[in-house]
Amino acid sequence: MRNLLVRLTAALALLVCLTPARAAEADIGQALSGFLADSYSQTGAAIDAVAQSGAPRAPAIIEALQGERLYYSAESRSVLIKAKDDSLTDAATAAKVATAPEDLKPVRLNNRLRRAVDAAVGALTLMSPDAARRLEAAGAVFKSRDEATLPTLDAALAKEGEEKIRAALQQARASVILAKSDSSDADKIEAVATLRARGDQDSLAILTGLAAGPETIVRQSAQAAVAVDRNPARAVAQSAERLVRAVARFGPAARGNRSGHHLRRHGRHQHGAWRNGDAGRLHDLRRAGIRAHEMA
Repeated sequence: MRNLLVRLTAALALLVCLTPARAAEADIGQALSGFLADSYSQTGAAIDAVAQSGAPRAPAIIEALQGERLYYSAESRSVLIKAKDDSLTDAATAAKVATAPEDLKPVRLNNRLRRAVDAAVGALTLMSPDAARRLEAAGAVFKSRDEATLPTLDAALAKEGEEKIRAALQQARASVILAKSDSSDADKIEAVATLRARGDQDSLAILTGLAAGPETIVRQSAQAAVAVDRNPARAVAQSAERLVRAVARFGPAARGNRSGHHLRRHGRHQHGAWRNGDAGRLHDLRRAGIRAHEMA
């Protein structure tokens, strides 16, 4: 009986010592084991497990992986982080490692896993108290376009107070929405407008890809955005051209302009001369469009 009480007391003490921090360490240790297999599929699972663990060490591990500084030893079953000065620390505990294992190798990534790492970094830092890190995280999510980050993006947007970071979060969300297959047309068209306003090469690349996709209203919206990005002056000329055609559809009576009454529908002056040599078009508006086009 006495021995049983001793064993129960020891077990209770162990449970008391297993604080949330230690439980997180245990979770992160189990998650890190996926990096020991040198398998892309298991590495992907390990990335997800670390990112979702809630462990204090998770951001450092994922950032080390992003920077190609995460190493593993299959023989010692350890995962280590290499610093810029080549010193090593245990990934799970941050304890310094004096001697590198002989079989130490970097954790390998392919392009799919790099995108997963970028998304994980973004998700881990979108809610950071550090404004610079939140801005960096929004950029990482913009590039990864991982739909799994959408709930975190929405939560971050709901509490973000800095306008610059809020804009970056909205752009990241737009990038994700356009990559998400089941997004509504309305959401995608709004996202196209957001990326059009951003106006850099990354957003243009996304819009160009969308403009080459299946014929939909979203494709038309992307095509219009790409056309304006590539040649603003031509877009002005095309707008003037559309205005000319719209005005030309009204008769002289509707325009209420007697100076136009001497033009017939085919654009020829009633005395036989062509106005500006251009059938049915208004000279001043047409000239404005030409000037804008020549500026392209």
